[in-house]
Amino acid sequence: MTSMADERPVPEEPEDVGLTPDELTIEEVEPVHLVANAARDELRKAGFTDDEIDEWARVFVESPDTTDDDDFVEWIRREEKRPGANERGR
Repeated sequence: MTSMADERPVPEEPEDVGLTPDELTIEEVEPVHLVANAARDELRKAGFTDDEIDEWARVFVESPDTTDDDDFVEWIRREEKRPGANERGR
C-alpha cells in the first residue's frame, strides 16, 4: 500500500487547483524564498519548474491554514488531492 508521503505531488500551478497567490510585500518575500528553496530539489525531481515551486511557496506562506510546522511538499499533496481541486482551476 502506498502512503500519501510516498506519492509525488503533481507538477502544476496552484491556480490549477483553485488557489490564487496575492501580491507580496517586501517583508513577505523572504519567507517565500526560504520555503521554496528548502523543497526545490525534491520538487524539481518530481517535475516542477522553478516558477511552479515559487508560486506554490507564495500560496503556502500566505495561507492562514498553514503553520511553521507544516511540511510544504506534503501541503501541496493535500491541496492537489482536495475534492474538486483540478476542476476549480481549469
